[in-house]
Amino acid sequence: MRKPNRPEPPSNPGRFTSWPLVRLDLYQTGLRLRGSTRWLHKLIPVWEAAYGDVVEVQAVGKIKWLSTGIRIRVERGDNDWVVFWTVRRPQVLEAIEAQGIPVNRAPVRFYLSNPTR
Repeated sequence: MRKPNRPEPPSNPGRFTSWPLVRLDLYQTGLRLRGSTRWLHKLIPVWEAAYGDVVEVQAVGKIKWLSTGIRIRVERGDNDWVVFWTVRRPQVLEAIEAQGIPVNRAPVRFYLSNPTR
């Protein structure tokens, strides 16, 4: 897995929380999902991707406040996708798009048995 450079976050980094477990940080070179608190860092693995590796950013789920998420896919073997669940999906998609990554805002149904469908 190629990790993004770990620069100091910009003065106003994108940060979005899938409360209370996971946080999405947007940096100049890539993004990172990790546990939102120190004790969760040991339980939840970090998932990182450079923006150049992202092949899809897709809105998933159609029920507001219950199933609104964002699927992020990269081209690599294992762990090639992740879904970030958030009630602030429009703001998160806008922030990702501001990094130059195309996003698909039309939500699709999320299938646990085939998550990249």
